[in-house]
Amino acid sequence: MKKILLATGILTLTITTLACTPTASPISQTPTPTLQITPSTVAGTATPTQTDQQLLTPPPEFTPITEKQSTLIAEDYLKKLDIYAKNGGKDLQLLDSNVNRCLYCWTFTFSFSTTQGVKKYAVVVKEGSVSPAESQEVLGGTGEAQ
Repeated sequence: MKKILLATGILTLTITTLACTPTASPISQTPTPTLQITPSTVAGTATPTQTDQQLLTPPPEFTPITEKQSTLIAEDYLKKLDIYAKNGGKDLQLLDSNVNRCLYCWTFTFSFSTTQGVKKYAVVVKEGSVSPAESQEVLGGTGEAQ
């Protein structure tokens, strides 16, 4: 006898395989295995376990935000960075806006003038928050900032 526990978000089954019993069929003398399936938990009819509860919990909601709102968030973030604020940043211009592979996510590329020359900076905004780890100065092929 072997027991197998199968859990899904809707149903938890205990599958028990019983010993093979020979059949008296004249066609086949091969033993036929017996399988017993017992529902352990059915959603809505039994108290779910912690694992069942995790499986039944819907994913967190996304924070809807428009591209325009995200652009303003990116601009505000950039204006507070040392590369802009402490180097006399001015003439901030949006060069490019790309939709990322997640809901409500964009990468905005800006250019601006500083005391050290013209700079480009990419800012990633996800659901209304800047992702500092993914936001960075855009460098040219020679390693110099453009």
